[in-house]
Parts: sequence; C-alpha cells; structure tokens
Amino acid sequence: MGKIGIILGFQSTSPVEEEVGSWIFLVDLASELFNWSICKQNFVGGGCLETKDCGLSKFGIELVERMNELGITIDLSHVGNQTSKDAVETSRKPVCCTHAKPLWTLFTS
Repeated sequence: MGKIGIILGFQSTSPVEEEVGSWIFLVDLASELFNWSICKQNFVGGGCLETKDCGLSKFGIELVERMNELGITIDLSHVGNQTSKDAVETSRKPVCCTHAKPLWTLFTS
C-alpha cells in the first residue's frame, strides 16, 4: 500500500524506425511497453486507419522475437487487424491492448 507504479512506453516505433539496436538503448532507459503504430503503416506493420493492412513486416517479425527476448510487452493498440493477428501468432509471450478495441473480437468474426 502507498506505492505508485509507472510504466514507461512509446506510442509508436517512429523514434527507432527499423533499428533493432536502438530498442536496446530504450530498454536500458526502462521502457517496458511499446505500441507499434499510431494508426498508420510503418516499418513494423499496418495501422488501423490504413485502407490495406499488410500485417507484420519481416522487420516486425524480428521485432516480436527481440521484444520477447528482452521482456518488453507488445502493445497492439491502434495497429491493424492483420498486424494484430500476426503479432499474436508470432509472439511466444502474451501481448496487450492497453487502449483500443479488445483483440478477441478479431478472432470471433
């Protein structure tokens, strides 16, 4: 009781683009949560506002694996449906959706 917890996170992968090595630097700064996209396509995969959701890119798959190794939580808020499905299928660890439509609806339709 009386303790406050803070989770540092990023809303997009834009600060590091496609440099997996940069992620290690951010992890050292204690960031434990990354949201991949703020609604638009980027190096990781499709955003929820794109007309076509291509799913995870090759870099996105590599990023899932690296984030699993580093213990970083994958936040799927604002990514596209196919990108979400690909991330869930690729990740060996649980993913989350902190502030968007629950993922279970993607798999029940």
